[in-house]
Amino acid sequence: MYLSPTVRTIRTDPTPDESVSLMLRVADDADPEEAVDPIAEAVEVGEPTQFGDVPVALPESEVDALLDALPDVVEAVETADVVGMGVSHGEDM
Repeated sequence: MYLSPTVRTIRTDPTPDESVSLMLRVADDADPEEAVDPIAEAVEVGEPTQFGDVPVALPESEVDALLDALPDVVEAVETADVVGMGVSHGEDM
């Protein structure tokens, strides 16, 4: 699973008392619900986008546990603000 540089940083060095909005990119042949079911109780889940990506919000301190719990149908995790700009892997640019 691809993790953007920002997500990797948050995973290893979360800011206390800060929250983050992430976008889970789900495999094209998967139902977005498959990505949400294992984590729904631990995070705030938004409505899937028209492309099937799933927005989630959670405290930065819980990102590592979230990433460990994600099912294989999740292909990438990026910060929602970058995805929202329509820039795929924009943090790498």
